[in-house]
Amino acid sequence: MKLLTKSLYLDGIQCLKLLWTKVNNPELIDELSRTDKKRFEIGTEIGLLAQKLFPEGVSAYSENYPEGILKTEELFSRREIIFEASFESDGLFSRADILVPVGEYEWDIIEVKSSTRAKNVHIQDLAFQRYVYEKKGLSIRNCFLMCVNNEYVKRGLIEPEKFFKKINLTQEVDEIYEEVSLNVSRIREIIDKAESPDIQIGEQCDSPYSCPMKKNCWSFVPEGNVFELYREKRRSFELLSEGITLLKDIPEDFKLNSKQIIQKNVSIDGEDFVNQKEVDKFLNELNYPLYYLDFETFNPAIPLFEGMKPYQRIGFQYS
Repeated sequence: MKLLTKSLYLDGIQCLKLLWTKVNNPELIDELSRTDKKRFEIGTEIGLLAQKLFPEGVSAYSENYPEGILKTEELFSRREIIFEASFESDGLFSRADILVPVGEYEWDIIEVKSSTRAKNVHIQDLAFQRYVYEKKGLSIRNCFLMCVNNEYVKRGLIEPEKFFKKINLTQEVDEIYEEVSLNVSRIREIIDKAESPDIQIGEQCDSPYSCPMKKNCWSFVPEGNVFELYREKRRSFELLSEGITLLKDIPEDFKLNSKQIIQKNVSIDGEDFVNQKEVDKFLNELNYPLYYLDFETFNPAIPLFEGMKPYQRIGFQYS
């Protein structure tokens, strides 16, 4: 039986084709982009900061699965607060960011994320964790998400207790908990198939994360396609489902706004659209001499300067 990890489970929730490919044909998966790599680095930084809220906590992390499980078992038996607690049961594997003992027998799961709010993928994440841990024999009391408080303002050293906000998602996990077993069965069935499932492109290609197979799956989409419609991705999928791929083929009775009508006409005529009247009006309103300012910003998750908030954009270069 192939080991089904939490990350693979979440891949399966997003797209079964992505899941099958990662397990059976991983060479088709694009390498992580610089943006994705940075996102993981930020997640690691946030996770380490969250651990400071539990100074008595002990890490069970190991890149070697069996070693991490053995470390976890030792700390679990002593009812320690455990960072990166690893559990495997019936071919399912999951790590808990923070596992906190409660009373004599129970445990709380704390999942740490760099986001500023709870999302559906976080609920799915916690539900899978709880499922694995309870199969292993743990009694889970609550499931928490610890995310970034974007109203926090840096004054001196970073204060983890103010930087984070803790959200109890136990009720939300309860609502989907029975689905986990069904999802696991379906995912395992897909993994064991000889061929990839035929999944059409859709909103799942960018939700909850941009899919690393998007370039491959979208390769059939030609230039001048309906996904170039101004701010209308959902309606673009409606057109595609009706067999309409190109802007020029959009039916007359399909409602478009003024900008989208321009896009369609340009795709038909093949000529660039320039509203010369508006261009002239803009140029005539300019007063010389003119000055141009260009600048670049960055937005670190953990504030670097006094008075700064998480993810606040700060200029670092201008000309």
